[in-house]
Amino acid sequence: MDTNGNWNKLEPLDLTDVFNQSLTDFLKTASLPVYYDKIGNSIFLYPKPNYTQSGSLKLWIDRGPNYFVSSDTTKAPGFNSLYHDLCALWPAYNFALANGRSNANQLMTEIQAKEDALKEDYALRAKDDHPRLKARPYSFR
Repeated sequence: MDTNGNWNKLEPLDLTDVFNQSLTDFLKTASLPVYYDKIGNSIFLYPKPNYTQSGSLKLWIDRGPNYFVSSDTTKAPGFNSLYHDLCALWPAYNFALANGRSNANQLMTEIQAKEDALKEDYALRAKDDHPRLKARPYSFR
C-alpha cells in the first residue's frame, strides 16, 4: 500500500532477472516498491519503501504439512475441501480390487477424474512461480 492508501501489485523478481549488479545494488534508492523476491522464508522489496506504515503488505502463503495421528477426530486434510472424498475413494478402490468387486474400474475412473481436477486447480495457485527458460546475456569483453 502506498502512502495514499492505494494498493499496488508487486511483480516477482529473481536474481537471474538482474544483470551486471547485485540485488543489494538493484533499485537502491528508496521509494514505492515495485518488485519482490522470495528467498527462503523471507520476502525482499525492491526498491525498499521510503515510508513506514503498518498493515501495508498483503501476502498469501501455503503452510507446511500438519500430519494426522491415530487419535485425531476433528482434523481435516490439508488440501482443497472439494476433493476430500479422495481420502475415502482410494480405500474403497483398494477394497473393491482386493475382493473382486465389479465397481473397482468405476472407482478408479472417478479417482483419476478427481485427481486431474485437483492438479488443475493447484496448477493455477502460485501465479508468480512460472517455470521459464530465457537467454542470459553474456559479455565476451
